[in-house]
Amino acid sequence: MARRRNTNKHLPQRMYLKHGAYYFVEAGTERWIPLGREYTNAMTKYGEITDIDRPCVTMKDVIDRYRIEVLPKKAATTHKGEAPQLTRLANWCGHVQPDEITTQQIYRYMDQRARKAPAAAKHEITLLHHIYVKAIRWGAASQNPVAGVEKPKSKPRDRYVTDQEFNAVRRLASPQVRVAMDLALLTGLRKGDLLNLTRDSLTKDGLLVHTSKTGKGLLFEYTPALEEALAASKKLRPQVPGHFLIRTKQGNQYTPDGFSTNWQKLMRKAKDAGIERFTFHDIRSKSASDSASLGEASERLGHSSTALTKKAYYRKAMPVKPLK
Repeated sequence: MARRRNTNKHLPQRMYLKHGAYYFVEAGTERWIPLGREYTNAMTKYGEITDIDRPCVTMKDVIDRYRIEVLPKKAATTHKGEAPQLTRLANWCGHVQPDEITTQQIYRYMDQRARKAPAAAKHEITLLHHIYVKAIRWGAASQNPVAGVEKPKSKPRDRYVTDQEFNAVRRLASPQVRVAMDLALLTGLRKGDLLNLTRDSLTKDGLLVHTSKTGKGLLFEYTPALEEALAASKKLRPQVPGHFLIRTKQGNQYTPDGFSTNWQKLMRKAKDAGIERFTFHDIRSKSASDSASLGEASERLGHSSTALTKKAYYRKAMPVKPLK
């Protein structure tokens, strides 16, 4: 009988984290096969060397397969958020078969989670719905008990960053973070897409970006403000290698966590200066809120409709005309 894990319980069977690197321990030979240091790539390699088409008997089996096949294909921020959610769901229902879970049990789990973390409860139930969609496709479940579940309502974030706050924080920022702030405001791009920008993104027609979350292509035409921000990025040291537009002091690409660490340091400086903290993602909302129109904001953010832009990103009072 396999020994129960004490640490890294989110990892699938026979996968381990040792000295900062991931390994697969081969059954029988007990040989440690290196999978790399990056979690997403390690999960992909794990899927390639294991029999992921094995029958999914329990929810733990289904969640493991979802973690191996589906999660690595998602955007980095989505991946980071869903990985611990999968672990919590596996701890709750991993021991039972998919068709044994009832809608009433899901409501009890959701209500219990919502008492402490309403937003997390909503995300986890949404994720469970997606897991069941895959489970049905894989033949592990005959129905989706999450379908029709009324999710807890969460209030959209409404923090609006004023020009004064933005400029005050910008003055405190390092050259690297200052460039990131400027590009985030001008383009409305997510952090992950900004960190992926390279010199290859600079075309003769504009700044070309294929967003990681939807894969949608966006071409930002050059404006004086955008050209100024891009010129500042080209001046960042070191010049070689200078492939990434937003790069570390060593010239490498920022990891999402690495950039977040720098942002949190900046926010501590801002707090000491009497500025209310805000998230880097709030700059994306500022880009939408400061747009000339809701339609323009929706296009810049890459949304398929203005509904999402209005609900989650437009944080100013909506301008309306009186009857007369």
